[in-house]
Amino acid sequence: MKKIILAAAVIAFGSVASFAQGPSSSANATLNVLVSNVKSITVSSGSTVNINLDDAQKFTAAAGATGVAGDVKSTIDVISSGPYKVKVSLAGNVTSLKNTNNNATGITSIPAGNIYLAVSNPRQITTGSTAPNATFSTTGQNLINTANTLIATPATASNGNSGTSGTKYDVTYTLANFADVASLATGTFTATVVYTITDL
Repeated sequence: MKKIILAAAVIAFGSVASFAQGPSSSANATLNVLVSNVKSITVSSGSTVNINLDDAQKFTAAAGATGVAGDVKSTIDVISSGPYKVKVSLAGNVTSLKNTNNNATGITSIPAGNIYLAVSNPRQITTGSTAPNATFSTTGQNLINTANTLIATPATASNGNSGTSGTKYDVTYTLANFADVASLATGTFTATVVYTITDL
């Protein structure tokens, strides 16, 4: 009797299980991730830098290799899908910073060749993202209006990460090696610095 009851229970349970499955259906969808060649660079802080020549020691420093650094650092934010390089120039194809006083007496321009740039403190905008293996100079280099790069990544990185989803770099400006600094006209010398990012 026990065997008959057990057999009936197994048959009943099997019937319920097969009934519960029911018919099934499926459908397909295509998922695409479309990657474009994106290059972006912005100055996120320090968009105005002042190099103050306001005491005797600074005039001496600006005449020599020590130089006088700007009062703040410019921070540039770089985003690139793949390898990139960043160059620096002065807007309008100018080659020097000009005194804004039209009636100034003395030297009224500072050549771009006397402004030196150094890069420091690379850090990711998004925590946990991978920094590119970029090269840059941490000591001041004359890079404005030259063929040299401020920042550059290798064409292919060993870890495969040659682009960046967002890296910040600090840039320091220094006026140096300007032997005639004491003959500068008083006033403000100015020019617009342009950072350009392109494919490597």
